[in-house]
Amino acid sequence: MPKKTDDPALDRAVKVFWVVTVLTTVVTMVLNATWGSDTLPGTENKVILAIVTGISFGLLVGSLVYRAGERNRKAEEQRRIQEQQRDARRRADDAVALGPRYAVTVENTLKAVRDIRNSEAARAGLLGDVEFDADIRGITDNLKKAHALQKVADTLAALDSPSSDDRKILAEASSTVAKLETAALNRVELVAKCATEAKLVDKSLQDEREEAKTSAQRAELHAELAAMLYGIEATHDTTPTDSAASSVLLRVRAYREIKNQIRLVRDEGVA
Repeated sequence: MPKKTDDPALDRAVKVFWVVTVLTTVVTMVLNATWGSDTLPGTENKVILAIVTGISFGLLVGSLVYRAGERNRKAEEQRRIQEQQRDARRRADDAVALGPRYAVTVENTLKAVRDIRNSEAARAGLLGDVEFDADIRGITDNLKKAHALQKVADTLAALDSPSSDDRKILAEASSTVAKLETAALNRVELVAKCATEAKLVDKSLQDEREEAKTSAQRAELHAELAAMLYGIEATHDTTPTDSAASSVLLRVRAYREIKNQIRLVRDEGVA
């Protein structure tokens, strides 16, 4: 079988080509042997015909598979480009609507959500609910309001000869901005904690696999060494020992507790 290339569609097509070629050649040889025509005498000619037929069908099917793979690749590439363009437009819009500092906060939170969804624990279903769309909307809305309010307040504060009414409404605006920002940042912190716990769950899963591998190797070596020392079949203790599984369960529980805190904040209707 040829070595793999950097083109998955080509690799798939080559694999299909060989499979179809071999199968078609074998089937053609069987059919020729069973119902072969006298117009093509000689075993050698029938073998050549079978090989040519197999290669022809292999090329046909392989080319069809390659074209389908190329269409899928181009469609996926187009989808990726469109997604990048949407993300670029969103980031540009956020920079205007949120201001640079808040835009970075939202972007970091989106990255934390992506990390959670891409974690091994989430893919294995250990984390349960990994939907944060409502939280992202709440965070974004609060920070947009805070930014817009602060922008107007800064313009008012820059005017000469501020009046008592100016100072009063600016104080109210400052208090409201602080409340909006606090509500948003509390959610941001909880999402970040979820991302941290998801990483720790992944680490625990990795530790558990390594521990299981080491335990199996240790048991095998113990058995081999005991047999060598005593010349008898070794027996070893199978009593369960402390495992990284307990760490996984603790991390999952911590993640779900934090997720429940987010749900409670969301249900309270902080906006």
